[in-house]
Amino acid sequence: MEKQAASIDGVQKLHKLNAEDVIIGYVGWERIIEYEFNYVPSQSYFAGKIYFESGEEMEARFLKFKKSEEALVKKIFTQTSKLNHVGILRSFFFAYYEPQNIWILCYDRFDQLLSELVDDEDPATNNRILWCRTVIRNLLRTLKHIHFHDLFHMGLEEMCNYVVVPSGIKIIYVQNSLEDLDDPVDPEQVNSWRIKNLKALRDMLKKNMMLPGYDSWLGRNSFFDFFDNEDYEYCTFVERLENHPFLLTLEERRLWLVDIRSFVNESELKIILDDKAFDEYRDWNWFKDTAPRFQSKYRRPYKEYDCKSVRDPVRFLKYVNLDWEEAADFEVKRSYVKLLNQIYLDMNVNVRSLNKILFSWSFHPCNYSS
Repeated sequence: MEKQAASIDGVQKLHKLNAEDVIIGYVGWERIIEYEFNYVPSQSYFAGKIYFESGEEMEARFLKFKKSEEALVKKIFTQTSKLNHVGILRSFFFAYYEPQNIWILCYDRFDQLLSELVDDEDPATNNRILWCRTVIRNLLRTLKHIHFHDLFHMGLEEMCNYVVVPSGIKIIYVQNSLEDLDDPVDPEQVNSWRIKNLKALRDMLKKNMMLPGYDSWLGRNSFFDFFDNEDYEYCTFVERLENHPFLLTLEERRLWLVDIRSFVNESELKIILDDKAFDEYRDWNWFKDTAPRFQSKYRRPYKEYDCKSVRDPVRFLKYVNLDWEEAADFEVKRSYVKLLNQIYLDMNVNVRSLNKILFSWSFHPCNYSS
């Protein structure tokens, strides 16, 4: 292989992959034979291209590592190669780049690091908040996939481990496995580290993305607090996080309200709603400035709601959502968010039944086998 040389203008010329000291990368059945990128010393990654035997080319990103980090870059490439998931950025190869005495790890193209997005955009916009909810659910599913393959990510609290692509956010730098634990066969230790991964994701979102410093966002606060529930086994825990009311779409939240009584019998529901946590809803039929149509649903005489019973607002919200979906969803989130979050927290439901109704297309790490 000819010696690599840096150009004067910073644009790196074509370099062949050396089969003797790097792992040759493939994309599908296409073998990568050459690469180029623009080297900027102050940057942590570079834009460039990879070239295939067929003559085709593709945009890529090259992340740099110090000369002393050879073992690290090899470990990241090896572990990432085990994972084929939409939420994990593909890595193609690693190589030693002699002109700058650095290691490079070639990844699929991404738009920017997550930290760059947070710096560039106002996090308080409605589109950003809706986008974040979809992203969070996808990240939870990505973590399930990582954990199913007996891998971990020890840096999820740092934004440098996430990149932004048109479809959302992907994770990079996966490197840890069960072998890195003190006792890799101890199920309690494995479960503990998996939950630590989930909490690290929560901490990153809490600190950087979901309106830090804005304390009165009840739905978000309830979701973040749910991460501190340690009474669940891992599989149940991550499912409960995915299905938390804060992450549900309008349609999913409507189904949850309509079917809530399918998940628990009347006696269980009564026990849940008689808890002191629901005391503020004993006189629940206040409406203040809510929309007239919302009030009219309550006043229909044939419904006969008991304004002193906490069970009746659940029934009321069910019918409101059935008849008047979008506007009712706004009122529910505004006036009853604490009620719904508390019910979700306290319900001893069959989570798999809930998933079957709402998320029949999602996979679970306990039975996922591909």
